[in-house]
Amino acid sequence: MSQVGILDFSIRDLIKPESQRVKKILSAIINFAKFREEQLPIFDKHTERSVSTYWRATDSRNHTRLSIGSWLTWSKRTGPDLHL
Repeated sequence: MSQVGILDFSIRDLIKPESQRVKKILSAIINFAKFREEQLPIFDKHTERSVSTYWRATDSRNHTRLSIGSWLTWSKRTGPDLHL
């Protein structure tokens, strides 16, 4: 309940509920649900962007590894003297 702003929720709220307190708790839960639903599209957008960035970085890393591997193979075939 602390996540919705009710820091002092206890078993007493379930056993012997008081109308004003129940109203406050339900209001906090409803507000939290509305806020979450409002923010979900923003979260999804950032998640999609993060996943896209991750895959681009992974592709780039794999390309770099292949390039280094090709260069190492080439350099072993041509020998240590590069004649620059």
